[in-house]
Amino acid sequence: MVIGIAGGSCSGKSTLARSLVELLGDRKTVHVSQDNYYKDQSVYSEQEREKINYDSPAVFDIDLLVYHLSRLIDGRPIKKPIYDFVTHTRVTGYDLVYPENDIILEGILIFTDKKLRDLMHLRIFLDITADVRLARRVLRDTEERGRTPESVKKQWFDSVEIMYEKYVAPTKRYADFVFTENPEYDDIASLADSIREGEHL
Repeated sequence: MVIGIAGGSCSGKSTLARSLVELLGDRKTVHVSQDNYYKDQSVYSEQEREKINYDSPAVFDIDLLVYHLSRLIDGRPIKKPIYDFVTHTRVTGYDLVYPENDIILEGILIFTDKKLRDLMHLRIFLDITADVRLARRVLRDTEERGRTPESVKKQWFDSVEIMYEKYVAPTKRYADFVFTENPEYDDIASLADSIREGEHL
């Protein structure tokens, strides 16, 4: 089964994906993030990279992601790219990912592309409030990506939340499940049970 998890930046997509992987441990589940499929921006100067809108569908290599997801579904391994968020470039090399019984794909814009949506058996959307997501974003980007709180907030109000309203929020209509707050353990366990029983195949 292919499970898609979408939602705004820092809505808890990766956390939910990891929880499902753990709960579905007996089935063997592979977790793929859309973040790895940002296009390489090394052709641009450092100053130019800072001006790129990283919340637009145009910055993702959707064709490669569709191809890789299709390979995993067909039982073939993929060479998943490695993306450096500090430099906005792809790192030399790749992560070799092998197919498993279940595939969890998560990302802000995975529901915008029909080719990707059609490969999913179950779609989940995390509809978390903007203030919660912004607080998480400031913490994550300052601790993990070398950003200042001021630069994170500027990017948030200049593009992140604007793109959320334009591209991400409308895809909620494609979801089978919508969570308006962080899913509790019982909610995630119930999801895992429905996946295990193949209810959405």
